[in-house]
Amino acid sequence: MQIAEKQESSKETISEDSKKNYIKLSQSKVRLFLFVCYNLKKELYKMSKIAVVYRSMTGHSKKIAKAIAAELKAEAQNVKQKPQLDDIDLLFIVGGIYSGKSLPEMTDYIKTINNSAVKKAALITSSVSDKKGQDEVRFILKSNGIEVIEQEYRCRGNFLFIKMGHPNKKEIAGAVEFAKNILLIL
Repeated sequence: MQIAEKQESSKETISEDSKKNYIKLSQSKVRLFLFVCYNLKKELYKMSKIAVVYRSMTGHSKKIAKAIAAELKAEAQNVKQKPQLDDIDLLFIVGGIYSGKSLPEMTDYIKTINNSAVKKAALITSSVSDKKGQDEVRFILKSNGIEVIEQEYRCRGNFLFIKMGHPNKKEIAGAVEFAKNILLIL
């Protein structure tokens, strides 16, 4: 009887030790996986040619564009300066909606971009009502043969005293996270 108890006890001990080893191994695998993902992400940022353009009347889109550009190691360029784009894998277009539309400078600039200069585009929009997107910009891009990421990040802006404090830090961080996630799914 004592031998059976010892065997049973050793099975439990082995079982507990196995569990601890399995957990340690699992944690090591998770750390390795995260390390690999982090380094792949860094390489992806380096391999992809990324550009960020914006047009802003109030400064909101500029603030969002600069935050995205800083994270992705790119430069935020104002479309008023008519930046030259060449062989861009992904273009982030940050713009505001004013009276239900994108600014004319934005749409005029977008009309000059073709699919030999830009492969894909992603839209980030700031407006008092976060319900309206950059539909006209999307239409022009598609008409020019540029693939547009279906998701569009929309955050609140403000106008005069309406929606003061927007976009806030959380919304800007959300735009940055959106941009990073778009890069990961390409």
